[in-house]
Amino acid sequence: MIQLTREYVELMDEEVVVLKRDSYTIMDLDGNVKTRKSYTVTFDASDTEKGAYPHYMIKEIDEQPAVLRKLLTAYSDGKGGIALDPAIRTAVQAADRLYIVACGTSYHAGLVGKQLIEKIAGIPTEVHISSEFSYNTPLLSKKPLFIFISQSGGNSRQPGCSCQNEKDELPDIDTDQCRWLDAVPGSGL
Repeated sequence: MIQLTREYVELMDEEVVVLKRDSYTIMDLDGNVKTRKSYTVTFDASDTEKGAYPHYMIKEIDEQPAVLRKLLTAYSDGKGGIALDPAIRTAVQAADRLYIVACGTSYHAGLVGKQLIEKIAGIPTEVHISSEFSYNTPLLSKKPLFIFISQSGGNSRQPGCSCQNEKDELPDIDTDQCRWLDAVPGSGL
């Protein structure tokens, strides 16, 4: 699709779209018209191609060092530390338990994050599969803090989780705080 357009409109569950040459109409299953802003992606088709790699996942694994360097540079304070929004630091310090909610590759990143958070910060941390979280919500602590990780925005449909999208590359999502990894588009899903 990226070769044809950079403008997209997200469809939700139980919605249909009527496409015409110059327009589209989104409706729910009862025929009620829904309006939703489109969003524009800025990456190009080469970002989604696997090039000489036999599989997208191998390409993504090979790209991880560059993505980490880019991430560390973006969030570095220039003094060897991490530039962290004071509101995030306060929220983490006030929490008595962290809940990481993710799926697929992001779930496994959450498992690594759990080990690091517990070892470095000493905060008890649980990791949950996002598709199961709303059906099998754990007993929550008195001061929980939730971290939602998504490679592709898939967690954005979980209640109370999401980010205001400063980049206009993905649909807006509601949360108190958001940090973008800013990696290349995920194709290993």
